[in-house]
Amino acid sequence: MKLLIQFFIFTSISFNGFAQITLNACQELFDDQEFIFTQTGSDDTGRAIFETTPITGDQPCSGIGVCEFQIAYNDTDSRWELRADDGNGDFSETYLIYYNTAQSTPNPPDATLGVWVENSTTDTSLCGGDGDSTIETLTGDVQSEVLGNFKEEFADVFKLFPNPSSRQITIESVYEVSNIQLFDLRGKSVLSASKIDQNSIDVRPLQTGFYIAKFEINDQQYVRKIVVQ
Repeated sequence: MKLLIQFFIFTSISFNGFAQITLNACQELFDDQEFIFTQTGSDDTGRAIFETTPITGDQPCSGIGVCEFQIAYNDTDSRWELRADDGNGDFSETYLIYYNTAQSTPNPPDATLGVWVENSTTDTSLCGGDGDSTIETLTGDVQSEVLGNFKEEFADVFKLFPNPSSRQITIESVYEVSNIQLFDLRGKSVLSASKIDQNSIDVRPLQTGFYIAKFEINDQQYVRKIVVQ
């Protein structure tokens, strides 16, 4: 299967080191304070990983002692998770606080997409319940839809047509795009290529549906959806 993806299509959402999430939740354990998460990377499914800073193993809060958190996708259980570090400062061991099975890409779901379920096994229901009953604030680089919205600010950098398509998609761009990957909505990689010689994608081998493209331009990562008919 030779999917020709180059200069990419994907005028889109940039998920870089400046992406942030603000969270105020589970005040019984975390106190009434806002935690700022910054994107630290992305996983093999193209989804972003967010962590509070600094991660030193000693950021205090009254309920659990140390409040250092990570929001990341668990590919094994097919869900987003809010995890608390156990105090080692490296997330090698974590406590699961909330999880959400909404399959948003590339960023976590907001409070309206799916349900952030309290993990009562870990916190013995001290948060007080699921979703907006205990999450006061969840804003920033979170999503209200499964697929992230296209940012018009990139419309002059890439042009992609036709999309949807049942055969080929043509890309017009003056920039070279590298490290291209395609994922289905389950997070399975269906294409990976460092560079490709032509500016078209043969989508005929793919099943009908939505796909997520991840690529790099000038050391920044971008994603965009394509639709195969």
